[in-house]
Amino acid sequence: MTELLWQRPTVITIAYFVLRQLKQLVSNFSNFIPMLSALLVTGISLQSFLFIALGYVLFVMIGAVLSYRYFAFAVTADALHMRSGVLNRQQLTLKFARIQQAEIKQPWYFRPFKLTIIGVDSAGSSGKEIEIPGLTLIAAQQLRSQLLSGQTAMSDEADTTSLAQQVDYRLQFSLGELLRGGLMDNKVWLLMAVLVYPMSQLNVFEDYVAPWLQQQAVAWSQTPAVTVTIAVVSGVIALFIAGLLVTLVTDYRLTLSIHKGRFQAQAGLLTIRSLSFRYHKLQRVVFKQNLRGLLLKRWRLTLNQLRPTVRKQSQQQVFSLPVLDQSLVATLRQHLQLPEPNQLPWHALPFAALLGPSLVIALLAMVASWWCYVAIPMDNFPLRLIAAIWLLLQLLLLVGWRRYRWAHDAHWLVVRQGIVGQREQWYPLHKLQQINVNQSPWQRLLGVVTLQVIGAAGSERVTIQPAVSAYQLQQRWLTDISSSQKSWM
Repeated sequence: MTELLWQRPTVITIAYFVLRQLKQLVSNFSNFIPMLSALLVTGISLQSFLFIALGYVLFVMIGAVLSYRYFAFAVTADALHMRSGVLNRQQLTLKFARIQQAEIKQPWYFRPFKLTIIGVDSAGSSGKEIEIPGLTLIAAQQLRSQLLSGQTAMSDEADTTSLAQQVDYRLQFSLGELLRGGLMDNKVWLLMAVLVYPMSQLNVFEDYVAPWLQQQAVAWSQTPAVTVTIAVVSGVIALFIAGLLVTLVTDYRLTLSIHKGRFQAQAGLLTIRSLSFRYHKLQRVVFKQNLRGLLLKRWRLTLNQLRPTVRKQSQQQVFSLPVLDQSLVATLRQHLQLPEPNQLPWHALPFAALLGPSLVIALLAMVASWWCYVAIPMDNFPLRLIAAIWLLLQLLLLVGWRRYRWAHDAHWLVVRQGIVGQREQWYPLHKLQQINVNQSPWQRLLGVVTLQVIGAAGSERVTIQPAVSAYQLQQRWLTDISSSQKSWM
């Protein structure tokens, strides 16, 4: 066995290990709340608190230096190796064949030194398996190309030629398009939802927010309605503006490059991130349009390579473009080798697929109505409210059933659904891992079956009538998959 040639990053990389430990502290801050509460109850002095804080800072610095000391990586003909750990030493080997995508980040604290971080995802991983900090931009780009192509040597021309001269297609998104993307998906609302749990652990709402709201409610009751309306509207506008600013910082100078089946996106104002993957590892394509996207006539694209599970870095596990106009959607369809939607034989769901969910909603409405009649016998308002909700849910179910379509050709399965906007999901047929035909007693009575397809990026269920068609389709796809010579990974 050839001895590994271990490499270590520059000393400046200690800053990466320091910030990583501080990030872990912030992420696990709720775990320290009991300890902080005990210290406050015992009446700890300011001097003692500062001593504890200084001790923690010293612990972080020593841990960062030791983490840097025991960190190294090596690249062989077919694998990437990394060793790390201070007390618990570990050595990880990642084969090139398992690598799904590689991301290059240039955080703000590395930019003055022109250094980057390269993170590597692999099939079945729950996050970044390997993250190598402290590489120069050229070295990171060469390493990423080497990892994604599975080759250990690259030509001098490939080393010296810029990406702009190599690409088959290149597009830099304008500021106006990024603002539209910020309007479609406002990240501030998502951040507020993420902060709900840690804020609830600190009792901030009960101690501060609730009393403040009560005071404001008393003050607003004596304030003209116009003033209250202006204040509320101003607050909503401020949240949207904050969301736009977050989008501009995250997606600043977003650039898409495509070259020989390799897709790359680079963006960022403070931290520059570069994410890329190979086309042959694609598992699912998703075009999504919500209500705001429908009004703006824009779409969002997501390319999946791994099963979409809950992850700490779920935003980094997929290749996504936040805003696409109709012409760009058509262009990307060609590069992704997707057929034109108007050339596919679209199928609607049978009416029997609507009966099951409709019956469940009706039963729940009957149970709720009976409970309200028993608990509040003299008030008909809850009954009217339940009837209105039942009618609304039935209408939404009917609209969703009417807009649901699915189709397939020799290479792709596509499902299109949505009530207000639209979601279009494409699955390559030769990468399906399992095809099931399920039929519940209710479906057996109605003469329909559910065809379930399972792939590396998730599963999809389609109700088909009659059952013979589903079994024929299952056998045909299984035959095509078993005889396909296309790469799965």
